[in-house]
Amino acid sequence: MNAQVFRTTNGDVAGDGMTLQSRFERFLGGPAAGGLPIPRLDAALGCKLLARTEELRWLLNRYSLELNFLHGSWGIEAFFSFARDGGFDGVQLHITRSGPRVGLTAESDQYLAELAAQPGTRRLDITLDVSTIDRGDLNDASRVARAMGVRTIRCYSSAGGTIKGIIGGAIEQLKYAAELGSRLGICFLLEQHERLKGPEILEILDGVGAGPSIGALFDFGNPIPANRDPLADLYELRGVIRGAHSKDVIVVPEGRGQGCIGVSFGQGDLPLPKIYFDLLMLGEDEPQVEFIAVQSVVGYWAPPGRHRGESSSHMFHLKSSSKTPITETGREQRLARERQDAHQDFEAAKLLVNQLRSYATEAVCVPDTPAKLGPEASLIRAIEEIGRQLYGEPDRKRIWQAIETSDGSDLDGIALDPKEARALLTVAGEKRQELRIGCV
Repeated sequence: MNAQVFRTTNGDVAGDGMTLQSRFERFLGGPAAGGLPIPRLDAALGCKLLARTEELRWLLNRYSLELNFLHGSWGIEAFFSFARDGGFDGVQLHITRSGPRVGLTAESDQYLAELAAQPGTRRLDITLDVSTIDRGDLNDASRVARAMGVRTIRCYSSAGGTIKGIIGGAIEQLKYAAELGSRLGICFLLEQHERLKGPEILEILDGVGAGPSIGALFDFGNPIPANRDPLADLYELRGVIRGAHSKDVIVVPEGRGQGCIGVSFGQGDLPLPKIYFDLLMLGEDEPQVEFIAVQSVVGYWAPPGRHRGESSSHMFHLKSSSKTPITETGREQRLARERQDAHQDFEAAKLLVNQLRSYATEAVCVPDTPAKLGPEASLIRAIEEIGRQLYGEPDRKRIWQAIETSDGSDLDGIALDPKEARALLTVAGEKRQELRIGCV
């Protein structure tokens, strides 16, 4: 992903001859981008997108200031102040056993209730993180949540074993979480944390019986170490995602796997505009995604968690957390830089959302002027219509896998004229790379 993709605003309108739909698709990565199919940007979609962006709740994840917690003098009050001054709607606090300056489990119910009340200040929404799904830790997190009036806890599996064994164990552990959450009015969100892939997370949630007390948290970068495309995982989990971690990373190939290095938002390889758009569009009448938490991870390293060609009997060790390194030299400067990175990542994410809003506003302002498609866009539309008739609406983009069809056999039974369809496929084959990056 070009780091400047979402930084070019609608200044591309004048003189380039592209329609609003074509510009919108280009901003999202092109008409063949992964994830959810790109819909037509009409006035109705524009209104929906504007409403979704207005309702978006921005949280600050505690890992964004990890170094300031571990190597500086920061406590929870300083974190609250930073989030409040930075314009966040809320925070994500981590449950640990490391003492009052870092964790919450050592605190009394009275202290936790007073902390959550935030008297005399703008009140921040609070959600909790716990890096396990072990019963004892879930009980600890639930006690803290009840004392603070918190309704959402993020969790993930770090278990070892075969993937089948990890999935089976996670199902049993999360059945307890689901029962606990149902009884206490808490929702546990399972994160796909650098090892498990989107379909495997979905298998776990299906095995538990996903309901109001269980869902998924989508982390933008975690599919990379799991050897997955983030948009493919988002598509797999589209029915269960309730929250997200916003970050950017550079992909680092390593043997048969890939790791990633955290970078400033917009400077990495992730398809950020499409991820944001897809998340905002989840849910029919009401937004399905309840919050997006900024998790600034500049400088952290996540090693490969999965490798191509692994056997089903491959044994994984207990998963350790990814780390952000720090040296003694220049420590204070590094801590100051971490605070600056968290602020800048939030501003960059808001810029992206505002650019989505600008497209939506343009669609709403000219609802009675249907866009005329140019020849390239018309070709793409015709090809996607063939795909829709061949494969159905959810998978219409599979037509791109069939554009080398030579005898037209895949086109039998569709409502379009076979000769015309074959001609479109032939032209598409010749223009495949051009079409993949949009109308030019």
